[in-house]
Amino acid sequence: MTVVAQRVGRAAVAIAKVLLPRSHSCYSLRVALRVDWDEGAREELRRLPAAERLAVMNAAAKLEAFGDRLGAPHTSQVKGSRGGIRELRPRSGRCPWRVLYRRVGGAMVMLAVGPEAEHDQRGFDRAVRLAEERLKEIKG
Repeated sequence: MTVVAQRVGRAAVAIAKVLLPRSHSCYSLRVALRVDWDEGAREELRRLPAAERLAVMNAAAKLEAFGDRLGAPHTSQVKGSRGGIRELRPRSGRCPWRVLYRRVGGAMVMLAVGPEAEHDQRGFDRAVRLAEERLKEIKG
C-alpha cells in the first residue's frame, strides 16, 4: 500500500492510499518502466514481518517513482553479481532486508528478498543466487 501525496508549500498532504498491483508503471525522463515482482520474490516478501514488509513496499514505490534515477543510499550494485543484479535498500539502508532486482527491457523486475549482507552474509549470498537463477529463467 502506498500513500499518494501532493506537495502544498513545504508540507506533503496525503491524497489516497493505493494498493500496488502485481505490475505498475513508472516514468523516467526517457522511457516508461514497469515494476514487476517474480512470484518467488512476492512469497519471500509475504514472509517478512509487517513493519519490514511496509518498508520494502515504500522502497519499491521509490523505485517506481524514480526508476533508473534512484541512487544511493536507496539502491546499489551487488558486488560480485554476474547478472548485473542491484539491491534496493529500504529505509535508506537501515532495514535488515534487501530486494534484489534488475532492469529487464522496459521493466524493473524484483527477483528476490533476502537479509542485508552485514547481518547475514550467507543468507544474502543465497538470495543473490536465487535472483540470478530467476533472472536466467526470465531471460530464457
